[in-house]
Amino acid sequence: MTCGSCCTSKTDAFFATRTARRDARRYQRKGPTGTTKTLLEGLAQVNAGGATMLDIGGGVGALHHELLEGRFDRAVHVDAANAYLEVARLEAATRGHADRVEFRFGDVAECREEIPVTDLVTMDRVVCCYPDEILLLSVASSKARRWLALSYPRNRLLLRLGTGVVNLYERVFGNDFRVFIRPEEHIMAEVVRHGFVSRFERQSLFWQVSIFERTNPLLA
Repeated sequence: MTCGSCCTSKTDAFFATRTARRDARRYQRKGPTGTTKTLLEGLAQVNAGGATMLDIGGGVGALHHELLEGRFDRAVHVDAANAYLEVARLEAATRGHADRVEFRFGDVAECREEIPVTDLVTMDRVVCCYPDEILLLSVASSKARRWLALSYPRNRLLLRLGTGVVNLYERVFGNDFRVFIRPEEHIMAEVVRHGFVSRFERQSLFWQVSIFERTNPLLA
């Protein structure tokens, strides 16, 4: 499945094959690190036997590779970067669960009618790469039957300055990809508005990791 958009083309161009392969090698050497590791620690508390998951912007697929090892049954990986989908497919085949992952290229908001509802939706460092966070959180929430897990940069001065430099660099060199910093309370409030409560919160100097549970799980 392909659902193209302006956002998809920018992301696909920014995350090239070289970057994806480098990240895949790092994952193979070190396993989950950073926010991915923290999300997995939080999700270890989830009683998910046989559950399904949707990994939005899953990159090399670290979250679903790990969660499919005995805890989750099936996964859907939606990504706007073909290079990451390719390395994630290869890793899934190596791990022997390629038949349990469905890979889809596109903008999740553009493809939302074709994407199934799953028990868990994950977005690791995705909110900061999407220009309309309200739309993204709305779509992700609508696809999460029970849990929504995400990580995003904290709204700190140093990060805002760094993001400004990165975006200026991309603009100067004619690239349309941008990074966005949003207030944590703004993101939290939007998720809560869609019927979730916070179950796990952890902050590092620059990152916020949050796992939410729906107060009234969606019917299958």
